Amino acid sequence: MGINLYKTISPVFLRYFEAVKKAGIKHDHLGTEVFYPAADENFLKEKLAREGYGHKSSIVVLCPGAKHATKQWLPERFIEVAKKLIAEKKYTICLAGGREEMQLCEDIKKAVGHGVINLAGSLSLLQSAALLKMAKLCVVNDSGLMHLAQSQKTPVLAIFGSTTKELGFFPLKENSVVVEYPISCRPCSHIGREKCPKGHFKCMNEIQIEDVMEGVGKLLPNQS
Repeated sequence: MGINLYKTISPVFLRYFEAVKKAGIKHDHLGTEVFYPAADENFLKEKLAREGYGHKSSIVVLCPGAKHATKQWLPERFIEVAKKLIAEKKYTICLAGGREEMQLCEDIKKAVGHGVINLAGSLSLLQSAALLKMAKLCVVNDSGLMHLAQSQKTPVLAIFGSTTKELGFFPLKENSVVVEYPISCRPCSHIGREKCPKGHFKCMNEIQIEDVMEGVGKLLPNQS
């Protein structure tokens, strides 16, 4: 069990600003930004059209992967969240991630059925930014795509397992919800592990579909 010595929860990039304050460098409070060229946006729209997306529904992006296993919420629960978003709110679900997550996303797509587009491994970083800009919401594990979504001012539902906000890598409060399960062994690592060191993986196993859907409701209260 660790001892939390942080008096406040502050994102890492704000701590960086503290380090350069004497040089006159100030935070502009505009959030992080990633820009992409029109060509990447056009590529994305053409790819979505080829996949059957006809702009008749809004997009929600699900990112079920992460570099480390203890930062990944259960795939079967991502499946149920996708089904609910399609059935109850009529969203089109886009699955995003790197090449290493292609099979995971393909398995989720097959389990959900209609209304899902698997884009994992087929987009560049900037094309992924264009996708997230288009989305109404991103449901994501603690990963790089979480930060990329925030750079596009897209609402973020972040699921935290073995890591915690105190470490400094979390979405800003504006337009975001962090879903986590309080347990004394968190965090067991600042970057994640390949398996739960205690064997129970409660930090993720105890996060239920209803917990995530409650957060979705806060970010998309009146949208269909």
